[in-house]
Amino acid sequence: MRAEVRAAIDEVLVPSRLASALVACAGLPLPAETVGPLPPTALLLDLDRPQEVPSLVDGVAVIVRTPADLRRIAADPPRLPSARLLVVHVVEAPPWQGPPSPEAGSGFATRALDSLRLAAHGASGWIAEAHFRVPVPVAGVLASMAGAPAPRRSGPVLRAGERPSRPAPSVDELVVNPVGFSAAPELGVADLVRRADRWEVVLDGEPVAAFSGPVTDVDVAGLRPLRAVRVHWPARDTAGPARTRTEPGASGGPDPADVAVALAAAGVPLLTRRIPEEARSALGGETARLAEAATPELLADDLRREEHSIALRRTALLAHGRRAPARPPRISVLLTTRRPEMLEFALSQIARQRLADVEVVIAAHGFSPASVPGAGPYPVTVVEADAATPFGEVLNLAAARASGDYLAKWDDDDWYGPHHLADLHLARLYTGAEVTGTPAELFYLQEADTTVRHRWASETWQPFVSGGTIFMPRDVFGAVGGFRPISRTVDGQFLAAVRQADARIYQAHGLGFLIRRADPARHTWREPVEWFLDQAVGRWPGFRPTATLTG
Repeated sequence: MRAEVRAAIDEVLVPSRLASALVACAGLPLPAETVGPLPPTALLLDLDRPQEVPSLVDGVAVIVRTPADLRRIAADPPRLPSARLLVVHVVEAPPWQGPPSPEAGSGFATRALDSLRLAAHGASGWIAEAHFRVPVPVAGVLASMAGAPAPRRSGPVLRAGERPSRPAPSVDELVVNPVGFSAAPELGVADLVRRADRWEVVLDGEPVAAFSGPVTDVDVAGLRPLRAVRVHWPARDTAGPARTRTEPGASGGPDPADVAVALAAAGVPLLTRRIPEEARSALGGETARLAEAATPELLADDLRREEHSIALRRTALLAHGRRAPARPPRISVLLTTRRPEMLEFALSQIARQRLADVEVVIAAHGFSPASVPGAGPYPVTVVEADAATPFGEVLNLAAARASGDYLAKWDDDDWYGPHHLADLHLARLYTGAEVTGTPAELFYLQEADTTVRHRWASETWQPFVSGGTIFMPRDVFGAVGGFRPISRTVDGQFLAAVRQADARIYQAHGLGFLIRRADPARHTWREPVEWFLDQAVGRWPGFRPTATLTG
C-alpha cells in the first residue's frame, strides 16, 4: 500500500510545485508512515482524527484505502479547504467499482471544472485528478464523487419488540451489499475471531480479512470465495458490562456485532451459536435467528447456502440499511395476458408479495374478462386492448394507468417468491441501478415433469435480465420512451434502449423466480426440452420450488 500511495503523490502532487497543499488520509492505519516525507509546503491530515486546517490551499490530495472510506468521510464531511487542484486516490477497490468522479450537475464545482483525469492506479486502485478554474470547496466535490451518501441513521429499523437496546451502526448499502456474491465458493468455512486489538476472519490459521474499523467493500470482496464465516463471540460479552463501541481508527476496533451486521448485509453466509444477549439485540431477532439456524451441513450445499444468504441479507438490509424505506415501496405490477384462464394463477402469485405496497394493472390482450379474481389485499385495475394491438403497446397502456413509484413486469404463467418485488427494490437501493431483475435460472419443464437449475451469474451488472422480472422507477420508464410498440422481442428492445441511454442494469439473485416451460410454440424459449436438461447444473423430479420461492 505504501508504494502505491507514494507513487500517487510523486505522480500528481510533487510535480505541481504547489505553494500550499494538504494531504488528507482516511482508512490508513499509520498515515505518516504510509505517505512518507512531504514537501515543506504540504500538511498531512488524518481525517479519522480531524484537526484545524487552512481555509484555502493550492491543492488537496485525499488518500483513502477503499471506496467505503471515501463514502464514510463524505457522509460526515470534515472541515476541508477550498482548492484549485483535487486529487482523490482510492488505494484498493473491488473489481466492480469504478473510479471516483464528480456527478454531472452537482453544483458550482462541476461548472468550474477545467479538466478531469481518471485512471487505474496500482493493483486495484483508482486515481482522479481534477483541476478547477477557481478554488472550489473540496468537501462538496468529495460528496459528489462518493455518490451522495445517505444520511446516517441512528440504528436499525425493526418490528415492534425487536428494537436493539444498543443499536448497531447503520449499513451504507452502496458500500456493503450482496454485489459479487459467489454461488459456488472455492474455499471453506472461516472464523471471525478476536486477535490482539482487532477482529479477523481466519481460514486455516491465516487471516483473510482484518477489521480495525468499519467493514468495507474491499473486505467483502476478499470474503467472497469463502463458503461461510463462523462468528465466535468473546466470553466477556456474555457477562459483565459491554465493551464501549469505538470510532473508526480508535484502539479496540469495531464491535463484533457491527462486523456481523455488515457481513450479513453483504450476504456473507454466517453461522454461530449462543449469541450473547447484547449482540442479539444489536443484530435484531430475525438476523440472529437465521445465523443460529445455519449449520455447516446446510451450508455445504450450494443451493441451501444461497437461500440462507438471501434471507440473511434481506433481513439485515431492511433492519440496518440507511436507505431502507420507512414504508413499503409503491409498486405497480404490469400483468399483460392473452389467456383469461391464467388470470387466477397470476393474481395468486401477486397476492403473496410481502414488504411492498402493490397495485395490479391487468392488460387483457384480446379478451374482455367477465370477472377478475382478487389479488389478496392489493387493488386491481383492468385495461382492455384489441388482439391486433402490438404487445409492447399493450404494456404501455398498462403503464399509463399505473400510479406506483415503480413498475414491475409480470408473466402470467411463472412462479414468483413472496419477496420477489421487495428483493428487486432492495437491489435498486444497494446498487442505484436504473433497472433491476433476475436471471432465467430456474425452469419447470412441464413435458418432462422436471425442475432444473441453470448456472447464471447473479448479483452482478449485466446487459439484460429475464423479461418477466424487469423492475424500474417509473421515471426511468418514461426516460427511455417505454416499450416499443412491437409484437416480439419487446423485452430485449426495451433493455437495449436502457443500455443506449447509458442506464445501468443489475441482475439480482435468481432463486425467487421459476419459469414454466410448457408449450414451446407459445413460449419465448423455443429450445427443445433436451437443451434445458443438458444445460442444467441441478435437476429434480417433479415440481421443486426453492425455499426462496416458497417463502
